[in-house]
Amino acid sequence: MLKISAPGKLILSGEHAVVYGKPALSTTLNLRIKLILEKQTKNSIVVDLENNQYELLLPDIFDCTKNAQKKWQEFSQTQDQKILKQIIQEETDLLEIAIGETLLALGKDHLEHGFHLTIESQVPLGRGFGSSAAWAAVICGGFYAWFSGQINASKIEPLVHKVEQKIHGNPSGADGAVIVHGGSILFQKNHPIQFLPNLFSSFSQPIFIIDAGKPEHTTGEIVARVKEKYQHNQEKIEKVLSEIGYCTETIKTAFQTDNKKLLLNLINKNQQLLEQLGVVADNVRDFCQAIAQKGGAAKISGAGGITNQGGGIVICLGLAKKTTQELVEQFGFKLYAPVELGVEGLKIHD
Repeated sequence: MLKISAPGKLILSGEHAVVYGKPALSTTLNLRIKLILEKQTKNSIVVDLENNQYELLLPDIFDCTKNAQKKWQEFSQTQDQKILKQIIQEETDLLEIAIGETLLALGKDHLEHGFHLTIESQVPLGRGFGSSAAWAAVICGGFYAWFSGQINASKIEPLVHKVEQKIHGNPSGADGAVIVHGGSILFQKNHPIQFLPNLFSSFSQPIFIIDAGKPEHTTGEIVARVKEKYQHNQEKIEKVLSEIGYCTETIKTAFQTDNKKLLLNLINKNQQLLEQLGVVADNVRDFCQAIAQKGGAAKISGAGGITNQGGGIVICLGLAKKTTQELVEQFGFKLYAPVELGVEGLKIHD
């Protein structure tokens, strides 16, 4: 038996800009997906998930994985979202792709026995907590650890990224990196990851996490919309992305030095820049402005949202909990219970 879990994540700064080579500041949080992996004599993979049970056969897993790889190659050449949407159609497709990518990477084209998987998740889907990367991490990590006897982050992280590609198209890799490694990181494409184990050690202010509803559009669709803007007006959007990059670097320093005034200014500036990218729903924009008017700061975390039906996750700081709660209720949002940030990444449990 193997017990393993992966945390969700929170992007503090750098969403969208990270896709274009700018830095992103991310941290883990103590909402986790837990997997129990057990050997079974039946030569199939049985998955118990939220009161549902699925039986997966190895040939089907490899067929699903190889079809996903082929479809993603088509998408990468055309950037056609319709092709991307053809990859994940069934509830089990993500599971099959994560298992398949890992077994193929390990050279396991057959199994001597089957497996029984029991999965429990605290990470909400489609909110900006990195649920798809956390799912991929716990599945890839579980099978990798079963056959190798250990968690090898440098091997598992690329597998998670491959799975993420089949869902989001062109993910930056930041979610998988922070979820697998844990703690807090500064992530930038083609640069070594900066691990920041003491990011919050001097920071004394509470950070509130607010749920503004599940976005109507997927992360991939919102990323694609930003790409369209970039292609139509590259000079303007590049300037916005570069300013977000500056905010990210400076926000890191503000956290490390507990510079509250600087941090609040940068969070609000970052939010305004994200609004210019068109990834903030109107009601979320109004909420963040209301927070700022009372002396606090708020910004979206993650892909964001386009319509008022769902704006994703918002991080808020600088105000008392009572004041924050009142504004949350006024806008019909939800305030999450306090969470712990910078927690351990993918890990095996006794």
